[in-house]
Amino acid sequence: MILGVDPGFAALGWVVAGTETGRMEVEDWGCTRTTKSSSNKVRQADDRARRIREQVRAVLEVLDRFDVRLAVVEAPPGGRAMSSSASVAIATAYALVVATLEARQVPVLLVVPWQVRKTLTGKINGGKVDAARVVVSTPGFVDLARWLVGVPKNQAEHVLDAAACLVASADEPLVRAVMNAAVRECRVAERFGPDTGGG
Repeated sequence: MILGVDPGFAALGWVVAGTETGRMEVEDWGCTRTTKSSSNKVRQADDRARRIREQVRAVLEVLDRFDVRLAVVEAPPGGRAMSSSASVAIATAYALVVATLEARQVPVLLVVPWQVRKTLTGKINGGKVDAARVVVSTPGFVDLARWLVGVPKNQAEHVLDAAACLVASADEPLVRAVMNAAVRECRVAERFGPDTGGG
């Protein structure tokens, strides 16, 4: 399976795609949200640490549920003017995702937002809406549009961004290698039956 991740401090979107058929097909998805404490008695550093723990736990839960062989992670956008607190939040979210995946020995393929949009829409400055349309019209991702009906927009958009990372990277050599290996494993299992671990 391949995991797509749109890291964010307030919202972290993810999509798990199976690869046994030779193409990616959405198996599960989610968006983990963290909220800033409204209490003025909580130090900002302590609040950030709590939110980081919540995001790390969410990523670990996904890795515990699925046999993830590769993660495609959206890297922080570059060249955009943003506040120092926004820069810290984005860098923190990105670092926690990559560190968690590395700790579990999951290889990481990084993609940058403009590359994703260019691959999907044909334009560097292609919009998120256009990219999302391409994603939900891609075989294996079509049901995502139906599944996201009723999901709050600010969460659905992060899930779609994670899916966009997967769709845009489908022809990357590392992604193709993982998909080809999954197909081979399925063929062996069909031919010889599942490995029971016996001797």
